[in-house]
Amino acid sequence: MISYSTLVGVFEEERKRLGLPEIELVVTNPPRIEDYESLEEYLAWFDVFSTAAILKEDGTFRIQIHPKNCTTMERFMKTIRHELYHVYRDESNNGGFLSLLKYLFISEPRAMAYASLGIRL
Repeated sequence: MISYSTLVGVFEEERKRLGLPEIELVVTNPPRIEDYESLEEYLAWFDVFSTAAILKEDGTFRIQIHPKNCTTMERFMKTIRHELYHVYRDESNNGGFLSLLKYLFISEPRAMAYASLGIRL
């Protein structure tokens, strides 16, 4: 795995490239499976603590990265570029069916295009 200070440096460089304000970067630590009653409870952890751009109550963002996305620099770069692009486009998901459709068919493809090709749509 790549050192945390290297990850933060690369993250800050990409954040500045997009002209975004300060954003908190958190690399989550997966729980030990022994700490859970069942496999279902353990897997539910990944729904709560997976990789995401999260709008906090104070209006700032936190980018949360799962450790599996930090195994190589290429994987980390694609992940942070994807999540930072959601912040760049101000694509907060406010719930509802139409919001889900927008997320699946507009927001995600845009973020994937930026993460993979560097294209800002």
